[in-house]
Amino acid sequence: MTSTESESYQSIQEVIEFPELVIGLVGAVGTDWPLIYETLKNRLSGFGYEAEEIRVSRCVIDDLKPLPKTNDVFERTWAAMSAGDELRAEESTILALGVAATIAERRKKRIEANEGSHPRLAYIVNSLKHPDEVKCLRRIYSDAFYLLGIFSSDKRQRIFLEDEQNIDSDNVKKLIERDAHEEEQHGQRTSQTFHLADFFVYIGEQPSETKAALRRILDLVFGHPYKTPTFDEYAMFLAFTASLRSADLSRQVGAVIAKDEEVIATGANDAPKAGGGLYWPEYSSSREKIVDKPRSRDYTREGDSNANEKRRIAKDIAHRIEQNLSDVLEHQLGLPPRVKPEVLERVISESRLSDITEYFRVVHAEMEALLCCARNNVSARQGTLYCTTFPCHNCAKHIVAAGIRRVVYVEPYAKSKAPEFHDDSIRLGVEKGVDEGHVVFEPFMGVGPRKFFDLFSLKLSAGYEIERKTSDGRLVLDREQEDGDDFEWPVNTARVRVSVPFIAYADREREAVKEFNSLRERIQNASAH
Repeated sequence: MTSTESESYQSIQEVIEFPELVIGLVGAVGTDWPLIYETLKNRLSGFGYEAEEIRVSRCVIDDLKPLPKTNDVFERTWAAMSAGDELRAEESTILALGVAATIAERRKKRIEANEGSHPRLAYIVNSLKHPDEVKCLRRIYSDAFYLLGIFSSDKRQRIFLEDEQNIDSDNVKKLIERDAHEEEQHGQRTSQTFHLADFFVYIGEQPSETKAALRRILDLVFGHPYKTPTFDEYAMFLAFTASLRSADLSRQVGAVIAKDEEVIATGANDAPKAGGGLYWPEYSSSREKIVDKPRSRDYTREGDSNANEKRRIAKDIAHRIEQNLSDVLEHQLGLPPRVKPEVLERVISESRLSDITEYFRVVHAEMEALLCCARNNVSARQGTLYCTTFPCHNCAKHIVAAGIRRVVYVEPYAKSKAPEFHDDSIRLGVEKGVDEGHVVFEPFMGVGPRKFFDLFSLKLSAGYEIERKTSDGRLVLDREQEDGDDFEWPVNTARVRVSVPFIAYADREREAVKEFNSLRERIQNASAH
């Protein structure tokens, strides 16, 4: 970075009075992005913020790998997906770095156009498709970055693509399947990116519901004093809290069971102990430290029991194949026995054997929540199970048998065969109402756990503290109507709750721009040759 560029950043720093917002969007192909952008833009304007949309395909991908100039939406979208895959293969964070470079460029132009002043700006990034892109933007912009996960049902995606975008049904199917999960390491990873969101929003039959959800999110970001969690948000936060007690070597999963908006059980994935429940660390006999009982949790033993057992199975199968195949080659076909056990073992290990989970010592979080009910003589029938991760097929069958009527999850679990094995008793979706013939498995919608304390706590937020009453006990806001739920909130003077000054991320953004420019130069030079 030259001294001139450093001075430019310093001058920008001096004119930015209000914190910027970087709002990333993640959602499947076929999402009604105009509805999302216009709603955010309109609500942000009430707070005095101007929205700047950054279309990743147009602003970054097309800059690095020019896309075909065509009116065919399918051809253009497919080309953008392919170009994005190629660019991520070069560097997995390249598109996120390009977003940072675009933000820096637009900020500079805004300041120049406004003769040195800087308006309140919110950059809306449409859209992110890979977990590394989210991690990169979080690293650069820290708490100034918010990720919104936008969920549409397959039906609505297809309607939007076919009716609004004029794409035929066969090509719609291709786009949806590719967007959800490509086999390439640097391909589209929408489902794996979605669960990283700070907020989850559903586009349903009524656009008014989507608009209301988006407005509520922004009201929370700007510190509305009377916005509190829904029960779903509260229960899911408890599920994530429960997950933190897990000492599992692979992942932390938490679960909560509730009935009639009362929590009746919690669970986490960890090793079971005699007498019931899971292990907790305890004070040593000398009371000098807190320790786990020897050979209790997995980290106190020989490692991952499931991985160890799968290795032994693969080795056993490879050895048996090698013995039998070598005998056939040498004695029946007269060929030299060239079978290498280590090659066979690798091939077997990379097969669907890798999906086996039955050799884990840990009790799954969902099962522990159900067992918690059993230990305490509480029925789980007609309850709702909140889980941080989509249940595996083993847990799913017990969830169904226990009488749970609804399952809410955040993170997808691709290895689960639950929808396939139990299509008679499980239905995926977010449609309203109870399905008497099925247990409904639905993605979580609302404020996610990442921002829970920051947006809902009066005193424990990383941002400013919130007061709900004056010193003489009156409400800090007046109601618009005496018996109404709406308040006269002066949005034009509201401040971002967790304010991140430009100086806090200026250096990180500057380095990101430098890295992006270097990558762009390398790609352009390669194309020229």
